[in-house]
Amino acid sequence: NPEVISCTSKKLRNIFILTSSKKGQGLTLS
Repeated sequence: NPEVISCTSKKLRNIFILTSSKKGQGLTLS
């Protein structure tokens, strides 16, 4: 189901950005 995959990808991306932000790299990766 492409919709589920897309939703999961967005969630994973958001988590990755948040994690990176905590390391001070969020702005460069977003």
